[in-house]
Amino acid sequence: MWKTLGYEASSSIALGETIRPEAREAPPPVMSAPDAPQVLSAPDAPQVLSAPDAPAGNAALPAIVIASGPGAPGELLVKSRLGAGGMGAVDLAEQRSLGREVAIKRLHEETHEALHVAALLQEARTLGRLEHPGIVPVYALGLDRDARPVVVMKRVSGVSFSALIDDRAHPFWATLLEDGRDRIEVIVDVMMQACNALSYAHAQGVVHRDIKPDNIMIGAFGVVYVLDWGVALDRRALATQPSSERQIVGTPVFMAPELFDGAVSSHDERTDVYLFGATLHYALTGRAKHEGATLYEALANAYVSAPFAYGEDVPAELGALCNECTSREPSARPASFEKVRRRLVEYLHHRGSTAIARRATQALERARAARDEIEQRRLLTEARLGFVQALADWPENSLAKRGYRATLDAIVDRELESRNATAARAAVTELGDAGGAIVARIELLERELERERAEAEAGRRHEREMDVSVGANVRAAMGVLGFLVLLGFSALFVVVQPSGARAALGLVLAQDVAAIAFFVLIATVLRRRLFGNTVSSRLAWAFLALLLCGAAVDGVAWLARADIYAMASFKFVAIGFVLLTTAITVERLLGLAAAVAIVAAFVMAKWPSTVENLGSVASVALLVIFVWVARRSARRAGPPTLA
Repeated sequence: MWKTLGYEASSSIALGETIRPEAREAPPPVMSAPDAPQVLSAPDAPQVLSAPDAPAGNAALPAIVIASGPGAPGELLVKSRLGAGGMGAVDLAEQRSLGREVAIKRLHEETHEALHVAALLQEARTLGRLEHPGIVPVYALGLDRDARPVVVMKRVSGVSFSALIDDRAHPFWATLLEDGRDRIEVIVDVMMQACNALSYAHAQGVVHRDIKPDNIMIGAFGVVYVLDWGVALDRRALATQPSSERQIVGTPVFMAPELFDGAVSSHDERTDVYLFGATLHYALTGRAKHEGATLYEALANAYVSAPFAYGEDVPAELGALCNECTSREPSARPASFEKVRRRLVEYLHHRGSTAIARRATQALERARAARDEIEQRRLLTEARLGFVQALADWPENSLAKRGYRATLDAIVDRELESRNATAARAAVTELGDAGGAIVARIELLERELERERAEAEAGRRHEREMDVSVGANVRAAMGVLGFLVLLGFSALFVVVQPSGARAALGLVLAQDVAAIAFFVLIATVLRRRLFGNTVSSRLAWAFLALLLCGAAVDGVAWLARADIYAMASFKFVAIGFVLLTTAITVERLLGLAAAVAIVAAFVMAKWPSTVENLGSVASVALLVIFVWVARRSARRAGPPTLA
């Protein structure tokens, strides 16, 4: 392919320099200024950009007088050289009639070929009809005293885009960033202004064909110029003189595939879109789109035009735009610079959302690394709120979408680890399309928690039912009143002094009946408090059993006219066993009362003469123990609460 076009793979053409279709064995480039454009020869390249309407000998062009020195006559006085290339040079001159500085472009004195003359005329005429603030205007086109063409242009000054990209410490960055913008915003702003100029040129039928950072200049007041239209194609000429010739033109490391492997008629707006994307790629990465050690490698990479995998330092939207613009197939590229400009505007609108999403992503990463649960929860909350805000500003923010999903997954994991099924279920509800595995884990946890709650409730219910403090005050009050009743009947014994065992048993039986009646009355009035739970009910029924047991023994003794002393011993044995059973099943402290009753029964049986006194003392002791146990249970429960 290269030999067909007249190029060898070993060509010495520099990869970052422009290949011009009119170049033929031009002398090596001469550079008098570091930023001056370089023009290289491309042997045997076919000629397309001719100037068929140029008058023979350029006789129709006006004369432009260039003064030979400060005191010599002439409209233009050359002051210094701005730059030079292989076939021409650009000088700084003073336009005397208007007292302003201008730039004049001329061919080298040794360059005589009509091809080069036609190319310069074509460039001047193309620029002459592109009246846009981002395109350097042409003031005049004429001939000098040697009948050689002279192009008079506006003198512009500034910094090339490539100089800024290559030098992050360039002093001009301070001016561009002083309004609070960052480098990405500056790059986008420069490219948007270049978009406007190129969009205008396309509307005039002109394709630049050599867009690159060297050909974009930022002026002192932020004006962006698209420079060097020397290889521009006027597509209006193709309508009357269509060309199927192949032509290689442009800069290898930025070149679109069709610029070296396609007919000239295929060079259209999308060709410039490709070059724009390659320029944006360079601005974002600092690397040329088609890197290579040789011309062959650079052009081979341009021919393939593979998508580039951008790092996190390049915004995803801009990276995607670069890859679209530099698609190998023109049909896959944005159709116009207006579409490209809109994409850049959208990026600026979305940039705030992207910045919030990036900060939220950092919070998520810190949360994953956190070991403290409280700090992890705080960071997860921060990340979640950040992603929500980013999506509110831009619902299509892919970074925020992924981060939001990842954050909710992390929250679910955190809540599952903390066994908080409610919070995990809420996070899954936000996810919407949570996987079955996550839902299954939550359902398993919910079942476990429900079982634990049921077990805990059963435990609490059992604890409430076995709380001896319930009704303790009532039982204590009953003990005190019982003590008073006992004292009353003891006093009655002293006053009445019953004669005979039967009369004494009758009086004792009356005491038992009175105690039972008193208990029934209290139990009826205070049944809710006395029978408030299981253990309280058991104690109440045990107390009633004591009374009934004593009454039964006294009743049998009264009917059988038995010995009161023998029956007293038997009565305390029965009471002791009732108290012992209650101590084992309900309140162990009643074991002390059981011991008192059994010991008293043993002593009474051994020494019957002690029955009268010991029975009274034992009864009082039993009541005291009962009151003490009741009061101790009440104090153990503490002050009453609403729980």
